[in-house]
Amino acid sequence: METLGCECPVVHSVPLLFAALLYATIFGNVTTIFQQMYTNTNRYHEMLNNVRDFLKLYQVPKGLSERVMDYIVSTWAMTKGIDTEKVLSICPKDMRADICVHLNRQVFNEHPAFRLASDGCLRSLAVEFQTTHCAPGDLIFHAGESVDTLCFVVSGSLEVIQDDEVIAILGKGDVFGDVFWKESSLAHACANVRALTYCDLHVIRRDALLKLIWAVNAKRELSPPQLLRFPSNKIYKAFGKLQTPANEVGEGTLSSPALLYKEMLSQQQEKKDAGRNPLHRARLLR
Repeated sequence: METLGCECPVVHSVPLLFAALLYATIFGNVTTIFQQMYTNTNRYHEMLNNVRDFLKLYQVPKGLSERVMDYIVSTWAMTKGIDTEKVLSICPKDMRADICVHLNRQVFNEHPAFRLASDGCLRSLAVEFQTTHCAPGDLIFHAGESVDTLCFVVSGSLEVIQDDEVIAILGKGDVFGDVFWKESSLAHACANVRALTYCDLHVIRRDALLKLIWAVNAKRELSPPQLLRFPSNKIYKAFGKLQTPANEVGEGTLSSPALLYKEMLSQQQEKKDAGRNPLHRARLLR
């Protein structure tokens, strides 16, 4: 007895097999993508729940709680939950330095302080830089606290408040902190620096900067003044209330939307104010 039917040619089976493999590949990749999305979403919501539980447990005030949640949400939106320090810790030393130089390239290119620095010096600097994200209302410096960092504004706007008055607005390309390489003692802030918008700051600590300056100076590559040379219009020393109006700023100032205030204190007044109480000496850089 013969079975009735038609035999499927091999030439027809090949396209069917190829289509099945293609479908399996696409479907598998899509499934992996969705799984990754669900994993990230679960991590995000788990973190938010932990923060909410913490704020509720310790009865954090409502205003502060809202700021904390706003900061966490905005930071996650920028980083996608990626831990930069964890990634850098996996890389070898040379590769880590290259990545750090890339991450801080904007700071190195925009500021004349780094124009004379060698590649090795920039690599050593880049490793010490830390990126900080600030939400609106965050206080970076409080009046009276020790200033042990030098901050470079990469994006966003900040206001400088002294005696309940806004005396300056800082924006992209501005610098604030202390002149560590010129003073041996630790200064104190004479004004509050508060974020007006979401800001990204590249920060280097005093100890790391001084260590690098002395290392470079020992090799006679660059002297400290050459290593970090800021234009005079970007350096603001605030021993007391800044009184100079914005229209008296000299030529060569930054072409930014910032309100520029130039200090007109004489050397005699500086020595007089500094001699009253060295512990309250403060400086503000721009």
